[in-house]
Amino acid sequence: MQINIKAIKETPGSRIEVNETLGELPGINLGGDVLVKSPFAVKASITNTGSCYLLQGQIEVLLELSCHRCLRTFTKLLTVPLFEEFFPEKNSRQREKHQQQHPDTRAVQDDQDEWLAEKSTITGDVIDLTATYRDHVMLGLPMKVLCREDCPGLCPVCGAVKAEGSCRCRAEGNGDPRLAVLRDLLASASEAPEPDPEREK
Repeated sequence: MQINIKAIKETPGSRIEVNETLGELPGINLGGDVLVKSPFAVKASITNTGSCYLLQGQIEVLLELSCHRCLRTFTKLLTVPLFEEFFPEKNSRQREKHQQQHPDTRAVQDDQDEWLAEKSTITGDVIDLTATYRDHVMLGLPMKVLCREDCPGLCPVCGAVKAEGSCRCRAEGNGDPRLAVLRDLLASASEAPEPDPEREK
């Protein structure tokens, strides 16, 4: 997961193609209800933009997930877009020398340093993409996992999977037995005769 950028380091606009298959991503934690069923397939490129090295592409992996509505397991091909900028780490000695010669630029330089601290920086000719891959896959996981968009879920009474056919509760149409008393009260109220306004006078 380490890419050598020496071939494009001196030529802005040049790029390196990245095509690799990874059996695992060290440190990744997808949760107990997510299983990785295939290697991680990466298809991307790294471009020297002149100011940074731009990673663009995608990573694919087959996952086994548990539906949040019906709780059934299913497989899904997760395709995650990759986009990351890697900035060369500035030489600290050159920076200090420049600030000594031009003290009026120190505030601007401090702002640039703070901005770079929030970016991915590299030293030398190698970019380690392990953390980038891991973070993008984690962020690419859906917040709500559904086996299909219109999954009807489970029967609230017996817990049967609605997608597998009508359960006994739905066939009988009785609903939740805990609400039987309330249903009887509503039924008796609807059957009661309406009060006669003339008699009340």
